[in-house]
Amino acid sequence: MVVSNLLLGSEELDQSDQGEWVRYNMNAVNADQVNNPSGTEQTAEQLDFEASRTARIAQTVTLTAGTEYTFSVWARAASGTEPFRLRYWDNVGGSGGGSAFTASATWDESTGRYEMTFTAQNSGQFQMFIQNAADGDTRRIYFWGAMLNVGATALD
Repeated sequence: MVVSNLLLGSEELDQSDQGEWVRYNMNAVNADQVNNPSGTEQTAEQLDFEASRTARIAQTVTLTAGTEYTFSVWARAASGTEPFRLRYWDNVGGSGGGSAFTASATWDESTGRYEMTFTAQNSGQFQMFIQNAADGDTRRIYFWGAMLNVGATALD
């Protein structure tokens, strides 16, 4: 089975100037700050969220009504634990959803992947968000490998 990631620049979250990821209320998005999950390359992107519930990076994708999708990321807190959200917004129907997660600074290759599954209610443009947690505190989290794929399971 061929796996298609519907997100562009999925390992280049800092490249918002190329139109793939758009920043909102972000202190910084810096490239290649820490090692990836296997520890072999510095490919993680550092996201510094402002103290705002609206702090996020987003990408627009086209989805199909009635299709199930899984949105997933690898994440690690810079220190301690840091909450964040994965969300989607249906530009056609004006509705969305999301899931809250807590990234930890202590993890290994078998942990640190966070995923949410949803079914598109409409066909058309959707926004996919990696967003600050509901409390809106400032926080630093490292992300890499953002994926949006068809189906109920996050794929590699």
